[in-house]
Amino acid sequence: MEARTTQKIFAKFGELLDNGLGSDVVIEVGKEPNIKKFHVHSIVLMAVSPYFRIAFSSNWVKRFDGIIHFEKPNISPNIFKIILNFIYKADLDLKKHKASDICSLIKASDELSIDVLNEHIL
Repeated sequence: MEARTTQKIFAKFGELLDNGLGSDVVIEVGKEPNIKKFHVHSIVLMAVSPYFRIAFSSNWVKRFDGIIHFEKPNISPNIFKIILNFIYKADLDLKKHKASDICSLIKASDELSIDVLNEHIL
């Protein structure tokens, strides 16, 4: 597949992340006073993470009106946004981030079992 075609596909996925169209998950990350909700797509997260495949298919996950509600207070909104941009947009330039953010990113991607992100970083 041509690089240009791949870029177009990721641009469309990025639009879905940015506008939330078709999202079926609300993930709340961070701790007071820095909490943010992200409207995402379970199928996208399950495709890249066995952690989310298990979490979203289990009986303990909260569902309201067909929407999965999930909380990850130990991951900051900034780090989770970086993760989502990588998953949806294939966008991650490590040179733009502080070393402490990269360490937090490695920890979060390991916890969430996003191996493709860990491979990209390491």
